[in-house]
Amino acid sequence: MDQIGLTSGSGIFHLSDIEKIRAIFKDAFSKRHQNADVHFYMDSYFFRLVGAIASEFEKTNAKPSPLSLSESRFRQALVFIGNNYTHRITVADVANSLQVERQTLSRIFQKYSDRSPQTYILEFRMEKAKSLLLTTTYSITAIAYSVGYDDVLQFSKIFKAKVGLSPKKYREEVQTHGTTALITEDIPYSTNS
Repeated sequence: MDQIGLTSGSGIFHLSDIEKIRAIFKDAFSKRHQNADVHFYMDSYFFRLVGAIASEFEKTNAKPSPLSLSESRFRQALVFIGNNYTHRITVADVANSLQVERQTLSRIFQKYSDRSPQTYILEFRMEKAKSLLLTTTYSITAIAYSVGYDDVLQFSKIFKAKVGLSPKKYREEVQTHGTTALITEDIPYSTNS
């Protein structure tokens, strides 16, 4: 649907000349009882209406805009990341899932998230890890594995670099002080598209 310009937010199409459509309906209803050949007239009004709507559709939705296509790819990438972050996915894996070049994927991410795909994946994983540290009693090792890291030391090093605390200290800080400001950043992601 996105590829033909139809999205949940855009509707089917927008009429730039609604008065033309109203005039056809008004004229058709005013003449529906005036002639014996009413079917002939109604057919002509029907075809005028279809022609006016087709003309409007061509003006507004003839081809999908590049923005629609790139936004669709961005959303598909978010879904892929959301569904696969528990594995060792790379930017190349995301690009391959969309059948685009890495450079294309990077441009799309910069446009819609002001991040590179690599940074987005990393931040997404760290947000998931922070959530698990807060809501579970899983070990740091289990959390590292569950967010796509085979190496717990690498996970801890990256976590500390991004969050400012080690995973253990982060969990202790939140539990001790209830500091929910440490919990999440604004990382847009969705697995429902």
